[in-house]
Amino acid sequence: MAQSASVTLLRNVGAAGAGGSTTWPGGRGTFAATGTFGGTSVTLEVQTDGGVWLPVQAMSTGATFTTVALTAPGMFLFELPPCQIRAVATGGTPTGLNARADRTLVG
Repeated sequence: MAQSASVTLLRNVGAAGAGGSTTWPGGRGTFAATGTFGGTSVTLEVQTDGGVWLPVQAMSTGATFTTVALTAPGMFLFELPPCQIRAVATGGTPTGLNARADRTLVG
């Protein structure tokens, strides 16, 4: 039986800034952002135990992890324990910017 979760991180954003934090239930997920970027970069961030926000690194097939800043509609895979996450739009003049994280666990 598969369990899935979806969290909206940005909804119809028209300015740079951080979205509100939300609880990630843990596990592998897909981060996706859509809309008109207008020079904006969108990153996924995770909050540390000390309250510091750090960029999430994307998983690759070669066991290499890289910080990803989306500058056009796109998506990437990640894996995190239960934590707080948020999306951050930096620079530019976005319109209708949306971001979400989706996970699926098989169990």
